[in-house]
Amino acid sequence: MKKLIILFSILMVLASVSLVRAGSLDGWDFYFFGINARDFEDREVLPVVVGAVASLATHEVLGHMLTGELMGMDTSFSWSDRVVYADGWDEASSDQRAMFAASGFISQLVVGTTLTLIPKTRHSDFTLGFNSFTMATGFAYGITGGLGDDDVSDVENLNTNGYSGRMVAFITGGYAGVLSYINLNKYKEDE
Repeated sequence: MKKLIILFSILMVLASVSLVRAGSLDGWDFYFFGINARDFEDREVLPVVVGAVASLATHEVLGHMLTGELMGMDTSFSWSDRVVYADGWDEASSDQRAMFAASGFISQLVVGTTLTLIPKTRHSDFTLGFNSFTMATGFAYGITGGLGDDDVSDVENLNTNGYSGRMVAFITGGYAGVLSYINLNKYKEDE
């Protein structure tokens, strides 16, 4: 199973990354899921950064903390470790632990999808920052396996409780990449 996940990871990176010779520009352009760094040139920096911070807060607070509280766990955020801890983890079932671990990714995707579905926020800089950070989170977790500390890694906790953590992370990154593509107005639609 581990070899399959590694092969899938390599294929995802190869499928999503491309170098294209720029027609009228000098040199090569780097694309990731059809998104180029030049696509961000006309964007306001502050709303993009605020959107990225909101995505991180959604992952930790709306995802892990709210889910933990709803499952009867006493949750707390550690600034030094940058993770949410849940008292009652040992008493939780395997499915509850997996849900707690996946809840950060799920909350980011739900909020990002909602922002993308609302016409007034669909192409906003805030929404682009939110979804781009969610994409980065998914791929970073998928490639690295999390923070490196098995006790607090969402990926490792999903793996330990019977789910493929890397697959969940890569699906999150890929889906958020599609949302970012839509946010950049690359997807032509009738409005």
